[in-house]
Amino acid sequence: MKKIYSLLLLGGLLFFGVQNASADYLQVKTGPDSWEGHEISWNNDIGTVDVDFAALTQYEFKISNNSNVWHGCNATIKSDVSDYGFRSGEDAACKLQTQSAGAYHFSLFWHNNNNEFKVSVTYPEGSFSASFEKPNGWGTLYAYVWTGESPNKTEQLGDWPGTEAVDGGISFNNKIIPANIIWTDNRDGHYVGNGQTGDLVFVNGMTYKEDGTKSYKLSLTAGTWTSFCPAVDVTIPDDARLKVYRAQLVNTTLTAYEVTGKIKADEGVLLKATEGATYTFDETTGATAIENNSLKGTSIRDLRTALQGNATYMMVLASGTNTFKSYTADYLPANKAYILYTPIQGAPSIISLVEEESNATNINNIESSEEAVKFFQNGKLFIKKNGIVYDMMGTIVK
Repeated sequence: MKKIYSLLLLGGLLFFGVQNASADYLQVKTGPDSWEGHEISWNNDIGTVDVDFAALTQYEFKISNNSNVWHGCNATIKSDVSDYGFRSGEDAACKLQTQSAGAYHFSLFWHNNNNEFKVSVTYPEGSFSASFEKPNGWGTLYAYVWTGESPNKTEQLGDWPGTEAVDGGISFNNKIIPANIIWTDNRDGHYVGNGQTGDLVFVNGMTYKEDGTKSYKLSLTAGTWTSFCPAVDVTIPDDARLKVYRAQLVNTTLTAYEVTGKIKADEGVLLKATEGATYTFDETTGATAIENNSLKGTSIRDLRTALQGNATYMMVLASGTNTFKSYTADYLPANKAYILYTPIQGAPSIISLVEEESNATNINNIESSEEAVKFFQNGKLFIKKNGIVYDMMGTIVK
């Protein structure tokens, strides 16, 4: 019988300390007081179990043995965690934030230090890409991509120096989210001189420079709405041809309002350009959340579309239009924005986007008016003028 002593998480991997191996179960919480057991298959000191998670949500799980002894932890487990300590006898469940639906593979194998078993969680396959602005004088461009450290490193594009880039970029599918990337000037099987970047953080869909800075380069068509969701804070280009919008859904009306400055990581926005071109959104820091924004987004990887059950639908911008329609494919690609919509009786299944001009000047005019009265409600500042209540972005709220 296996007796679990401790659990340690290093770089996104779980470690269970165990003794006297026999049948164990990964118990997944399915209701307030209900759990579903998934038997762990053991081959000597290696155990495996596949669990199918159907939705994008946070699942709770524990480990139990055939004597009905249960063991939990006191930490949230997700793909980007740092180190956490786990001890036997904890009542709290471990927590796993799924990033797409499908079979998650749990591998348990012997770890000599402190009589522990290491448990790694492998995610369903997702699609990833990155590109590089090759400096003058570089020859054949290679990319080396990996996650984790030896001896548990996963090399997504093969061992060093990786794989040759095509047209300055790479694209691939993998079950594990990439963590790092190195770009090299590789000729005849070896890199040349100093033609190599440092160890860079991998961010899906971004373009890198030799100094490690990176940006999103988006090719937009004139007059066409495009959705966008960055995985890092970015600066909105100072370009009169481009406007960036938040969108506010009230009942069945979706209204777009221009925003300026920066876009916070994981924030969904809409883009519209008066001229077809490639627009550069440089990585930055210090962006704040956009208020009154109904847009959500897929920033890191493909996202399962069945988010909130049958009553609520994911709606995305239909290509080449200003309408949002229910999305029927299994996964929405990374870096896209969407809205969640719960239809009511008689409500439309298609929502049209109404564009409003920037309210920055309007709110300044309202604020300076003698009839305007400022007040706080629920910690937010509003302005009332002539019986109309505005938020600080100029949106009429009452």
